[in-house]
Amino acid sequence: MLLNTKLLGEKKSMEEKEKFMDTLRELSDDEKVLKDWIVEDNQRWREQGERRFAINEGLEQGREEEKEQVIINMLKKGIDYDTISDVTCKAVEEIKEIEKNIN
Repeated sequence: MLLNTKLLGEKKSMEEKEKFMDTLRELSDDEKVLKDWIVEDNQRWREQGERRFAINEGLEQGREEEKEQVIINMLKKGIDYDTISDVTCKAVEEIKEIEKNIN
């Protein structure tokens, strides 16, 4: 009863409260309302997943760009391929490819 009082307000008549509760009961039994809610909820989850994916992709891209810059800096300092590979976990072939593109 406390929940009903909070939802409906204390100044409503019992008749108004009952009408409101009947409407809630009807809506909870209505399959279309339930299906619409499920579709909307699934859409929200999908959008959240897409946002998380985009954020993760952006972070990964940023890490790769940062790692490439570290490789370029190490190459400019004359550090050997094997050491760069050990530090960055990149294959020597990838490091050589990056080196070709240094201006």
